[in-house]
Amino acid sequence: MECSERIDRGIRLGVYPGAGLCQSSNFVKTQLKYKANARSVVYLEVPERNTTQTCSSCGIISASSPKGRAGLGIREWMCECGVTHDRDINAAKNILALGLERLAGGIPTL
Repeated sequence: MECSERIDRGIRLGVYPGAGLCQSSNFVKTQLKYKANARSVVYLEVPERNTTQTCSSCGIISASSPKGRAGLGIREWMCECGVTHDRDINAAKNILALGLERLAGGIPTL
């Protein structure tokens, strides 16, 4: 679900505490795209889906990994491969790996 869809749904329900955060992240992305384009730099977004849940060591989604809204309170978890992860650091490692994979494929010609 896109940010705008979540905001619309939240407004209809009368509650959406994350609307400001969602708008802020869209603003930052827009500014990054603008700055990259102005300096002839390639800007690519990587999908962040399941980056918190996927083990950055073995690549599987463990049954013990944080899932959904209930998983937001889980800060650390242990994968089936035995590695203990901090949720945010694990997600950062996975997002970095996705970005590096894209770069390894080559940068498109402008």
